[in-house]
Amino acid sequence: MIETARSLSSRMAAWLVLSLAALTGCASSPWPVHEVDGRPCVTFRKTHRPNQICAAAPAPALAVERQVKRFEPDPTAGQVLVHWLERGGATRPLQLGLDGRVVGELVPGGLVRLRLKPGVHELVVAWDGGRAALPLDAAAGRLVFAEIRAPLAWGARRFAWDLPDPVAARERALGARLLADIDQRALALDGVTVKLLP
Repeated sequence: MIETARSLSSRMAAWLVLSLAALTGCASSPWPVHEVDGRPCVTFRKTHRPNQICAAAPAPALAVERQVKRFEPDPTAGQVLVHWLERGGATRPLQLGLDGRVVGELVPGGLVRLRLKPGVHELVVAWDGGRAALPLDAAAGRLVFAEIRAPLAWGARRFAWDLPDPVAARERALGARLLADIDQRALALDGVTVKLLP
């Protein structure tokens, strides 16, 4: 009887360790971003008809991604690397806004580099029924990692900004797919009709 109780206890302990390892892995591993018809996508339910979240625009070339992932400072601009870490039940891309206008889209596991004019800016992620803002002072030569997480919210989808430890954020960003490389200075000159955030 004692041997059976020990055996049961050992199996329960092993199950608990494996469960915690699986949960930790789900929370920290990047979503694999792949291309579908030239657009970056994430598959979040693998059934006979996989569900995907896809960006509208194609991702930059891998050469651009390699250059971005050198994480070199730009003496003429502040840089922000936006990384969406946790899907949080989303079934569509998040809109990424800068100073009141939509500048791109994010899919889980995706990375966007923003090069900003020095000064105070507001980054926003928007989704159906919500938005989260991050005021940011962009200094020339400064590189900031801004991650998007999905805090637990019962009955509602919610996302929040996080300014993490740069060393850990850099490691996570290395495993992400670059979705866009956006230079605010070029946006200010393009003269196109802009889509404003809700």
